[in-house]
Amino acid sequence: MSFRSRLRLGQDIHAVIRLELFIVAAISTILITRIYLIVMNYPQIGGDGLHIAHMLWGGLLMLVSHVLLLGFLGPRVKELSAFVGGVGFGLFIDEVGKFVTADNDYFFQPSFAIMYVVFVLLVLWVHWFSERPVYDSATQLANATVIGAGGQLRGLDDIARAEAVRLVDSAEREGADQRSVDAVRELIAASPAARHGAGRYAAVRARLLGWLRAIVRHRAAYALLVAFLVLQLIDSVAGIAGTRLDEMTVARGIQLGWALLTTAIIVAGLIYWRRGLERGLLFLRYAVLLNIMVGQVFNFADRELSAFPGVLVNLGALAVLNYRVRLAESSPDGIPKATGPMDDEPRAIAQSSEQEGGPARTA
Repeated sequence: MSFRSRLRLGQDIHAVIRLELFIVAAISTILITRIYLIVMNYPQIGGDGLHIAHMLWGGLLMLVSHVLLLGFLGPRVKELSAFVGGVGFGLFIDEVGKFVTADNDYFFQPSFAIMYVVFVLLVLWVHWFSERPVYDSATQLANATVIGAGGQLRGLDDIARAEAVRLVDSAEREGADQRSVDAVRELIAASPAARHGAGRYAAVRARLLGWLRAIVRHRAAYALLVAFLVLQLIDSVAGIAGTRLDEMTVARGIQLGWALLTTAIIVAGLIYWRRGLERGLLFLRYAVLLNIMVGQVFNFADRELSAFPGVLVNLGALAVLNYRVRLAESSPDGIPKATGPMDDEPRAIAQSSEQEGGPARTA
């Protein structure tokens, strides 16, 4: 019997959006903290030889997050806990330079690179978690029960109620105990209508995703993507050409290898793309992913906070490429078609995109 089977770990179908909120809160806290310290000339709380580091406030907020989870019920509490825990984690990891240096150096230059790697690994884990569908009837029924229990506290809106009913129906088809199915179905039916709308984060997220999808689908985004990849290619070539063997270090060697690999992938991608092949888009997506996973680590190590805009640009490029790849996969000949300022998208993709934010909006 597996470890998961012994513990009976059931996957929360809404975990991804809460983990996402945790990450957003943590990154935002780091940026706000750094900007505040720069503007205020690094003030300190304490005196007479004492200094209360903001890492301690971060630990206190993470404690509050755990108390909320352990002491209260309902999906709103989980969202609040994710936010408070994210803020606390951001304050905590912002002082990572003090943890890894003998002289407790807050300004340790590779600090941002370390933080970036931590968040990349966390995002990868969340992505892996989101790709694991919930098929077993027990987990589906348990999630429906949680939604129904939350409905007893704050009521259920139409989206949450429909999601709970879908989970119960799916669990019934998968062979769940009929008595349990009937009990959960009755719990959902007995839940009153929601007295409040969807969670604020879920509502803001849905609106923001709508705006981002409109931008990503625009032809101008595709043109900017091509320009970005060409500039990245030029930058990589310039970095390779400017390398001096007498200045070579292990870190510089890894950075040089990354530049060579990225250059080769971008060139191959542009060649295939010019031939109208879907493979070109895949190659270009690999290049952007490689830059996000590896290249930006070196950028943060060299440029610290000023490297953050580069991450946003790469994420935007990745979003455009993901959309184009999905569009190509749905085309009969594998080539995306553009018909105007906004590209036509197959109905199936549009429907799936609209449903992405749905399950996360619970009462």
